Amino acid sequence: MQKKINLWLHIPAWIGFLVLPIFIIPKPLIKPEDTAVADMIGFTLLFICNLLLISYYYINYYVLVPKFVLKRKYFIYIVFCILAAIVIFFVPLMLVPKPDTEYIPIPEKNMIMVRLMQNLFMYLAILFASTSSRLIHEWNVSEEKRKAAENERLKAEIKAIKFQINPHFLFNTLNTLYALSIKKNIMTSDAILKLSSLMRYVISESHQEYVLLKQEIQYIEDYISLERMRIPDNVKINYSLLGDCNHYLITPLVLIAFIENTFKHGVSNENECNIHIKILIQDGKLLLHTSNIIYKNITPHSTGIGLQTALKRLSLSYENKHTYSQYERNGIYIMDLEITLK
Repeated sequence: MQKKINLWLHIPAWIGFLVLPIFIIPKPLIKPEDTAVADMIGFTLLFICNLLLISYYYINYYVLVPKFVLKRKYFIYIVFCILAAIVIFFVPLMLVPKPDTEYIPIPEKNMIMVRLMQNLFMYLAILFASTSSRLIHEWNVSEEKRKAAENERLKAEIKAIKFQINPHFLFNTLNTLYALSIKKNIMTSDAILKLSSLMRYVISESHQEYVLLKQEIQYIEDYISLERMRIPDNVKINYSLLGDCNHYLITPLVLIAFIENTFKHGVSNENECNIHIKILIQDGKLLLHTSNIIYKNITPHSTGIGLQTALKRLSLSYENKHTYSQYERNGIYIMDLEITLK
């Protein structure tokens, strides 16, 4: 389809280029009484010259640039350009017959220079347009291949991550379930149900390109509920959800890495901890805000593999449709994420 569009753009441009000689033929090349003959000769010469220039545009685009410029055979390319210029300038003179008159036109010196400069300008313009168009095309193709390869790599990486549950989280949750079962805690069955829901979501739903936002929110809430059971009592979790999440779609598991990060780095067994998680859906956008205290005895916040992958997924699924920031203020780590929803 793109080739057809380009062809229809080229046709009117080349038609205009072919009729250009009507408007640029220098008049005072020969005696005034033979103006009609002069005009015909001049038009024919420039018309043939322009046909050759059009042909050279495509020869340069499809043959010379790929075979020599892209392969860095610049000397051979320059030789072909010089030969092409000679052909374009002199072949029309050989093809157009001399007028059947008793005189031989003797143009003025300055007019010869004008004609030479006109031909040279048109040749260089065609050469530049053809070469630059081909180089831009090659760059676009290369960039598309690079993006496709990067996308495939990211998709493979995302696929691998989608079908796994954080082993530390899973082991800790199983230990929590074991402790609850020993104490015959009434929360045991609820915890098993939530863990089952998490695993079912990861296995059955996460392969989709997009899922309902309310499903993703439910997954996050189940995760937070399990964390409440697992972490010590000195950790306070403040979670809030504002807005309607029933009418939007989102890439699955794109938020969980940022929430896991707060529990990974914001929990201490000795100190009072406060973890804040706020989700706001407003005006077609989702805003996720998290904050937690940074403790000196805990590894400082850094962009781990999970967080790096989440950011790559955002750039892949929400290119130019998300903003992300993280910073530390007064010993508190703060993360803000905004996504334009579908």
